[in-house]
Amino acid sequence: LWHDDEWVEKNIPDVNEFDFSKIDSIAKFVETHPEVMSGRIAKYNWNFTPPVKIKRSWMDALLDFMEKTAKICVGEYRNFIRVK
Repeated sequence: LWHDDEWVEKNIPDVNEFDFSKIDSIAKFVETHPEVMSGRIAKYNWNFTPPVKIKRSWMDALLDFMEKTAKICVGEYRNFIRVK
């Protein structure tokens, strides 16, 4: 860590759950994990429930829709060519 234990105890809250209130979009992972992760996943068996309502602006919703349907990322700069 970059800080000593005293600073961490003072400035970092001790919580067991992540705060999802500032996330603008989230989706449950439904694909398969690599084999090396199977032991860890079986050990923890996380129960994840995303927040009921995520607040987003209409512009973010429109940009997400365009990216998901037409695969167009407005304003994104890519300095590479994707090889398929």
